[in-house]
Amino acid sequence: EMLEWVGDGRSLSASLSRTGAFAPLLVDMVSVGEQTGKIDKSLRKAADRFDKELNNSLQAIMALIMPAVLLVMAVLIGSMAYLMITAIFQTIESIGSR
Repeated sequence: EMLEWVGDGRSLSASLSRTGAFAPLLVDMVSVGEQTGKIDKSLRKAADRFDKELNNSLQAIMALIMPAVLLVMAVLIGSMAYLMITAIFQTIESIGSR
């Protein structure tokens, strides 16, 4: 649809806005780029901004996930150590009772 709209002579920003699939900030940045004739710089700035936003979101998610992963790993390692020590003591006990 967007290709048809742009092909019909509508501006890219109007086409982006009409779909409703793009962030209003992106539409505004494209509009400014169209008005100033520097759409390439405007799109580059938008890409940089959204890239930083994505990185910040990923860092926040990782900050929440890492403690949970560490806790699960600690429980698994602790369980394995307990099972191994229990097996060793049972083996020693059975050898000692003979």
